[in-house]
Amino acid sequence: MAVLTARVRRKIQDNLLAYAFMAAGLLCFAFFSWYPLVRGVILSFQQNNFVAPPYWVGLDNYRALFDDPLFYTAWRNTLLFTGLALVLGFVLPFFIAVLLNEFRHFSGFFRVLVYLPVMLPPIVAVLLCATSTTRATACSTRCCAASGCRSRSGRSRPARR
Repeated sequence: MAVLTARVRRKIQDNLLAYAFMAAGLLCFAFFSWYPLVRGVILSFQQNNFVAPPYWVGLDNYRALFDDPLFYTAWRNTLLFTGLALVLGFVLPFFIAVLLNEFRHFSGFFRVLVYLPVMLPPIVAVLLCATSTTRATACSTRCCAASGCRSRSGRSRPARR
């Protein structure tokens, strides 16, 4: 028995740093996952308006929830929305991808079509930034000139090229 405890003590000492890293991760997980979950369950048994201190009502909140006629409508709508989101967000794109994979002639066009929503916002942002920082077309320069204030160079109007 003494040999077993010495062996266990030796393993714990060898892995002490690993246990410390694991404890830090578990503490973070508990703080960001378990604490809100437990706090939400406790709040569900209380009457709380976030102004006055909460008081315990027990199962009254759940009784009111199940007695509400819109509760079952909300469940039906949630299940319908979830089902449609699964079909439209996973099944339909999967079949479209398989179908588009069969087209050999238009593969480049379909690649551009797929990447266009990803690449268009950065391209527009760069073009807007480039356009708004040139002196002749800068919106701030035109607004400043229209209001009569002077630019750093002392001119009231943008420079012409």
